[in-house]
Amino acid sequence: MSVAAIVAVSVVVAAAATVTTLAGFGFSLMAVPLLAVVVGARDAVAVASLLGLLSTAALAVRCRASVDWGIVCRQLGTAVLGMPLGLVVVLVLSDRALRMAIATAVLVATALIARGFRLAGPSTGVDLGAGFVSGVLNTSVGTSGPPVVLANQAHGLAPTTFRGTLSAFFAGSAIVLNPLFYVTGRYTTEVLVAAAVGLPAVGVGWLVGLRLHHRVSPARFRRVVLALLVLSATLAAASALTG
Repeated sequence: MSVAAIVAVSVVVAAAATVTTLAGFGFSLMAVPLLAVVVGARDAVAVASLLGLLSTAALAVRCRASVDWGIVCRQLGTAVLGMPLGLVVVLVLSDRALRMAIATAVLVATALIARGFRLAGPSTGVDLGAGFVSGVLNTSVGTSGPPVVLANQAHGLAPTTFRGTLSAFFAGSAIVLNPLFYVTGRYTTEVLVAAAVGLPAVGVGWLVGLRLHHRVSPARFRRVVLALLVLSATLAAASALTG
């Protein structure tokens, strides 16, 4: 891996870990499109899954007292069912098509968040459906957050409960996902090297996120995250079109 690639991976991972620590979600949503430009789409999803486990697990442990475990269990149960379908999608799509799919998924998610889109109300069916779609997205394009974010917003959870519940769901998803990627050969030497390079950056992002948690206003944080998501999706799409 070149020096430029090492720097790029480290910066992307640190930024994604910071966002995750502040919001409770967003690691793959931010990291995958940018990592796809550096290491390719398939490897980007695998790298993000390895590093995301560390980031979300640490946050889940920290927020464990505020987790709504009923929601987590419903969503995680169907997410596990959706993951094999996502693996099939990866086998069908080329790397270029996968990068475009990643960029599209992130742009759609960003538009929904920017417009403040909310589901009408919470229900068991919404939780189960959101979990399943999240599982499919997790193993295919790596951007599994939007369905469960929208479902959890519909529950009207308090900010601490919202953050803790999301982090527990993503940590549980990563625990299931990583063995799946291992047995299907997704953890190549290149993926492991990129993950090792990004590992220190996870810690840096975690510490920065903790320092900023009570200092950044929600409105400013939201604007910055939306801008970063649009930038990352645009770069991924440009890479697919020119690659």
